[in-house]
Amino acid sequence: MIPFFKKKAFKPQNGFSALVLVTTENQIKYQKLKYSQGKLECYIFYSTYISILTSTLYPKYADKVDQLLVNGIWGYRDFLKIEDYPQMGFPEYVESRGKLFLDCIKDILPNIEEQDNSVIPTFVMLFETNEIIDLDEVNMSDLFKIMSAFQIVNSNFELIKRAYNQCAIIENFNIDLISDTFSSVNINLINQLVAFPFQKPRCQGCGSFKNRDELKLATVQEEDGYYSLPMCHKCKAKYEYQDENSI
Repeated sequence: MIPFFKKKAFKPQNGFSALVLVTTENQIKYQKLKYSQGKLECYIFYSTYISILTSTLYPKYADKVDQLLVNGIWGYRDFLKIEDYPQMGFPEYVESRGKLFLDCIKDILPNIEEQDNSVIPTFVMLFETNEIIDLDEVNMSDLFKIMSAFQIVNSNFELIKRAYNQCAIIENFNIDLISDTFSSVNINLINQLVAFPFQKPRCQGCGSFKNRDELKLATVQEEDGYYSLPMCHKCKAKYEYQDENSI
């Protein structure tokens, strides 16, 4: 008789990674995802959403949550038995996907809160790939499939908001209850992020690494225009003072 070996399950080591896994498995089941690469894309997508949610609402804990999420991403990659990619290191891949999915989430917020379906959420097709591809390479031919898969994304966002506080309690965070929705009004907050998801934030004035809650965007004048750059309080005051006195 051939022995039956039950496939081992991925066991997250923290509350936020566990929440990412639940939403990822919901997507896998609903979208019938088969490929390891696509499942990893899905896991990074929901990790990015939690990273954004934390950075905009609870910047004090943003760096800690990002580290927990990154630990989960690495663990899930190992569980899926995906090797490093020859053209880039895995940390760089995670950071690049964090940037991509941040833009995707900004684009789809009006779809969710305003029932505006003008943006087609093509990123869900990255979840079905068996190799790394760019967003403009996904198959967009089946619009019904794309919009159907997006419905579970919407549901998973709601699940994350409902369960976020339980995860915070597990990690001993002291936060207020999320009472309102993560809606289009928060796009302005997303635009104020001092670092992309999964990146270690750095002051663009002195070059030192800082916690996210220690950095603010400073408006700096360059030869070709004005830019908003993340800076520590000292550098922000210095550069903005220089700009005021140069007028």
